[in-house]
Amino acid sequence: MIPGFFKKYMDPLFSTKAAGVYMIIFTAVIGMATFIENDFGASATQKVVFKTWWFELTLVLFSLSILANISRFRYDLYFVFLRTRKKIANVVPLITKNEVALLSPSGNSTIYA
Repeated sequence: MIPGFFKKYMDPLFSTKAAGVYMIIFTAVIGMATFIENDFGASATQKVVFKTWWFELTLVLFSLSILANISRFRYDLYFVFLRTRKKIANVVPLITKNEVALLSPSGNSTIYA
């Protein structure tokens, strides 16, 4: 019962798309709050935007969706990191002195012939 409930109702609330929607809503509200503060002062902005239930709900949903996505994709990123590290370890011994001189960030390196 509980796993089906989470899959059906909670997964759409904490998906990656939902996190994007929450971020867009959050940035729009913060932008709106900037204009309100500019015209009416900080105390009006606190009353109208920052101390309202819907702003706190937006923050909670955004935070929880970010945490859910971190926990969801953490293992995938770990395995991608391991695969990339193994590929780099295989390529690094093949780099010769010529490539090292060309890859130097300073540009002052001597190119070995």
